[in-house]
Amino acid sequence: MAIALLYVAAAMPSAAASDAGSPAERTPMAVPAVRADWRALVEPLADHPEVLTQDWSAIRSLLPVGCFRNASSSQVDCPPMAGVVRISVVPGPLGIIDIVLKQPATCDALYDILRQRFGKGQQEKGSTCYARWTLGKRVQHAYVNVSPGRKDPSLLYLQFAIEQGP
Repeated sequence: MAIALLYVAAAMPSAAASDAGSPAERTPMAVPAVRADWRALVEPLADHPEVLTQDWSAIRSLLPVGCFRNASSSQVDCPPMAGVVRISVVPGPLGIIDIVLKQPATCDALYDILRQRFGKGQQEKGSTCYARWTLGKRVQHAYVNVSPGRKDPSLLYLQFAIEQGP
């Protein structure tokens, strides 16, 4: 039996040699950085606003790959996406999805995406940065709201939500 173990051990390359590998194997692979644009987050949600009334698994299916929700809060963590600062989700029959955007996202580009899905929004102050859509025909009591940050006007707030009262 001892001879058989010696034979098996001799036939196997040493751990040090196998970890080192060939020079090609030791060279780190150049993995392209996959960075999604803010549109990869916003467009699927705009295409399926009915997800506001569904559970987390339905919402997650519309988010970019790699996004997950912290169990103890509404905060959603995702791989880096250009233009996305923060995502919060409260799933369920009265769902809310809050998204905070920054450059390269702009008021006009966001307004165009939403206008294509929901028609012309109600603009306040004559600006695409202050707009609201009522989605009653698609999802009862749902709305989409766009507004700039009050403390930091470089931020853009997007909210998909179900009205929370009478």
